[in-house]
Amino acid sequence: MGTVFLAQQENIALIVCDVVMPNMGGRQLLRLVREVDDSIPFVFTSGYVGGPDPKNFAERYDVEFLQKPFSAASLQQLVRTTLDSRSQRLSHQRLVLVVDDNASILHLLELDIKELGHSIETATSGAEAIELCKRNEFDLIFMDIQMQPMDGHQATRIIRGNADTTARIFGLTAHYTEEEKKACLAAGMDDVITKPIHFDRLANLVGGKHHEDGTKPESKPIPVFDLDVSLHLANNRTDVAEEMFKILMNKLPEDQQLINDAFTADDMDAFGQQVHKLNGAVRYCGVPALSEAINRLETLTKNCELDDIESCLNDVNNSIDELQAWRDSNPNPFQIHRMENGLSG
Repeated sequence: MGTVFLAQQENIALIVCDVVMPNMGGRQLLRLVREVDDSIPFVFTSGYVGGPDPKNFAERYDVEFLQKPFSAASLQQLVRTTLDSRSQRLSHQRLVLVVDDNASILHLLELDIKELGHSIETATSGAEAIELCKRNEFDLIFMDIQMQPMDGHQATRIIRGNADTTARIFGLTAHYTEEEKKACLAAGMDDVITKPIHFDRLANLVGGKHHEDGTKPESKPIPVFDLDVSLHLANNRTDVAEEMFKILMNKLPEDQQLINDAFTADDMDAFGQQVHKLNGAVRYCGVPALSEAINRLETLTKNCELDDIESCLNDVNNSIDELQAWRDSNPNPFQIHRMENGLSG
């Protein structure tokens, strides 16, 4: 099957295949195809009871999914929709600006946007974004809300003050509240998106589809580290997921120290800034327990709930200690994934 694809790839616009097949399974074929041409869309089918959940499978692998048995009409409709979506992506390259003071987030979004076939510029401050908007006509702008010294609200107002600006602007935040959304809309943003931006969500936005994102993440017991989440956030690129995790772990002792020093000094402005910075960073690294704790701490800090901040800070410190201890016991958490999937490195 793989040899057939390699021989006929120039004539192939879409692939429909079963998940489970002899010799080469659907996932193996998907990996082979995307190494050659990652723009070819996939439609996976499966009739196995107890097999992969269609929605989760589709999101994880960025494919379409049909559960057997299906009608000819449903297959035809899905093929038409998928091919139309591919045609739109390939024919309309967009110029996207991403503004964030976190280098890791910029790097990941740059990889994702380029993978979708679009051009991207990045800025690490509101002032830099304003200058880029003077020289470029962007189609979309993803704007981090909380930056220093100029935040996303101020930068958006100035950009919107330019009558030539027609770009859609989406605010990025690791901490979503209705009050925050109202402030962003008032500043001239089109909507607010909670970090991290999953690849399928990003693809819909860059492709011109707009979905409301007004719900906060569900809070539930979660592990110290989740490999599946880490890979999903990196669009199943093992090297990128590993790099993001290493950057977090290398900076985590310093970030923890800055947060605790600011709290000890009763400098709540600096404390809030450092908490927000860490909250943004952890959301791209597959560390759900720390992400939940630091997000709760930012909520308390923004609401000035001083009586509960110290207790929550202790939870954050405990989560960091647990993560570091887990890392010491699992120095290479991505190696098993590489071995199971036949990846190098």
